[in-house]
Amino acid sequence: MITKFVTSLALAIVILASLALPASAQGPVDLELGGEGATGWNIGNVSPGDSGTKTVTLHNAGDRDGFVTLWISDTVSGEGINPESETGDTSAPGELDHYLLFNISCSGLDSNISLPTTIDSLPQSASDTDYIKISPLNAGGTITLDWQWQLPVETGNEVQGDSLSFTINYMLEEFPPSSSGWWLPGRPSRLGTTDVRGMVGTGCVFLRSAT
Repeated sequence: MITKFVTSLALAIVILASLALPASAQGPVDLELGGEGATGWNIGNVSPGDSGTKTVTLHNAGDRDGFVTLWISDTVSGEGINPESETGDTSAPGELDHYLLFNISCSGLDSNISLPTTIDSLPQSASDTDYIKISPLNAGGTITLDWQWQLPVETGNEVQGDSLSFTINYMLEEFPPSSSGWWLPGRPSRLGTTDVRGMVGTGCVFLRSAT
């Protein structure tokens, strides 16, 4: 089985990802990312009850049909610099990861997770028993994926100053023989990484802080 692996970042606060990411040579499956959601996000002055949407396009530039597996990695939830301004738990780690909600919508979406949900409830590896998959992504085809984020109205001051960073991974795999089951992981043929960090300010503002 041939696999094309691309890593993008989709954080409700900040997203840093390149536009289309062509491989050095076109293969049987070749994943390219594009759209507004594949560039940097900078969302300021966010308060409880606010929400937004960013769009990512997934394009199979290869010559064989495949499917996409999505998972989260490298999650870090940091406590605020001035925890005395918060209420409730002021010890590390931070609380933002328990409140910020994410949803995904696109054609061909298949998941056993109830969405929207927090970042730690999304799949944490390609082989996680909780899964998010997009199928099919045919050769030459493009799928538009919407990431929706929301900071619920009931969110309290405990998230002020807290930070949250994570990586969203997209992996395009060629369909295996039908008897094997389409969900089996394949062999990665390309890796890409981007780091994202976001922060909630003391005035309920998301501040951009990325490397």
